[in-house]
Amino acid sequence: MLPGKTLILFGLFLPALLFPAFRQVNRTGIEGYIFKVSGNRMPSPDVKLSPPKGIHATLYIYELTNLSQLTRQGETAFYINIRTRFVKSAESDESGYFSVTLPPGQYSLFTKKEALFYANYFDGQNNVAPVKVSPDKMTQVNVNVDYDAVYKFENLMIGCSGRLTPFIFQFLPILYCETDAPVAYICRPDE
Repeated sequence: MLPGKTLILFGLFLPALLFPAFRQVNRTGIEGYIFKVSGNRMPSPDVKLSPPKGIHATLYIYELTNLSQLTRQGETAFYINIRTRFVKSAESDESGYFSVTLPPGQYSLFTKKEALFYANYFDGQNNVAPVKVSPDKMTQVNVNVDYDAVYKFENLMIGCSGRLTPFIFQFLPILYCETDAPVAYICRPDE
């Protein structure tokens, strides 16, 4: 084989090695935004909610974590200790955008308020803030940091001919009307 032909062959592959645009790069991981949500977020037909704002924050990524693998602070969405393996962290920019490469698998996402971890949603098996990462794909994820948000009715009347019991379900306030009557109702005072 002639040395000149070897150089020509090598010269054909040189641009792909030097310039990333010439090679196909499939990234695997997650990307999205971290949003700060605050104030009264209860949907209402006569009140337009302001969009949440992106924030600079740290996202903590752990192996898929079940509620039973956490030390919870009371009945809140704050956690003192996570008993699964820490994978990595990612910083969002000022607009809230983050991007992090991860191997394919399932993970749980947390933010922090001071020393406490925070995550506010679960799947049907009580896995906390789950996300599935597929090969050769950047999975889109938005993380809501909403510990300063409330979900409350304003200027509403609740009608119940029996006993009205407030309780919390998955961090949302619920009113249960225990009655023999066929109807319980919620309306505005002027209706």
